[in-house]
Amino acid sequence: MKILLLGGTGAMGIPLSRMLLENGHDVTITSRRNLNDNGVVVVKGNALELDFVSQLMQTHYDVVIDFMVRTEKGTKEVMNIILPSCGQYIFMSSSRVFAPIDMEKGERITEGSPRLLDVCKDIQYVESNEYAIEKAREENLFFKSEYKNWTIVRPTLTYNTHRLQFAYGEKEDWLFRVLNGQSIVFPKDMENVKTAMVHGNDVAKVIFKLIGNKKALGVSVNVVSEEFKTWGEIFSIYKKVIEKHTGKKVNVVYVEEALDLANIIGNYYQVKYARSIDRCFSNRKLKNIIDDIEFTPMEEGLSHCLDAFLEDPRFLSINWRNQACYDKICKEWTPLNFMPSRKVVFSYLCCRCRLEWILKILHGLKRMLIK
Repeated sequence: MKILLLGGTGAMGIPLSRMLLENGHDVTITSRRNLNDNGVVVVKGNALELDFVSQLMQTHYDVVIDFMVRTEKGTKEVMNIILPSCGQYIFMSSSRVFAPIDMEKGERITEGSPRLLDVCKDIQYVESNEYAIEKAREENLFFKSEYKNWTIVRPTLTYNTHRLQFAYGEKEDWLFRVLNGQSIVFPKDMENVKTAMVHGNDVAKVIFKLIGNKKALGVSVNVVSEEFKTWGEIFSIYKKVIEKHTGKKVNVVYVEEALDLANIIGNYYQVKYARSIDRCFSNRKLKNIIDDIEFTPMEEGLSHCLDAFLEDPRFLSINWRNQACYDKICKEWTPLNFMPSRKVVFSYLCCRCRLEWILKILHGLKRMLIK
């Protein structure tokens, strides 16, 4: 088949493109960067731009897989171009759209579970453009569409060698600190929160088996394992791998409330409505569509990915403001020579210290220079 991946250069797109090539499919990927990938046709451009998508769809594709993060308006415009022009449109949503469940009653999240958009009493949140709310609005566009050649895919928290989540943040929030000999912050009220995590390769395998699958047309499906662990158990897995691989002790500073920390670092809604509530799933519907899928056990997958990352640790952009907040909580300092510019250093110091102390230091330096 002729298959187009819009923005397929991440944790799911890269392994998926390899599987498609190995099985003889004609694969095209869009990217804003120059890519060198043998066998894949790369079209350079921004798949958020309507004109670019319109030009792409002048070529017929059997399947279009959309990894882009758009607005509701942007998705409506794009789907009106893609749905009439291809055999199957696979739209990436998220399991974050679902409302909390009652684990004590043995409940699991299914495709029919209530979504936050539909049941959440927090009006300010429901009227926001936060990721989970926007994705649910975009799903509604497909549910109401006259076309049924679409599949909505909802992965749970997805990890790979380059993306290792912990409680409230990404590896840049916690692993960066560990490798620099600094403490990490852990909210006590998240320690026993249950979560599901799936390897990016496993998500790619599921998407591969949804391609051209008639059972998958006109439906939403959660790409999830039924396994779950608490954030405390996940931390224990990470700690074991790090201490064995590096010989460094992992130091932890506990805080009481996750939402207090989230308020400081700026991901309040993500923590409140996803990371700090139990996220445990049933994948019965997925197994009815794909009967032979197996997921990598969490401990095995997380250990392998972390071990591989530690062989050649490379971090994405570090949020130095957040690092200053963690340092303030842990009563530590990040070496200033780690930071890329004086502007970043100043921003870090402003967050790490009270602003008036910074101003006093600058005033003192000015007086010294005048003398």
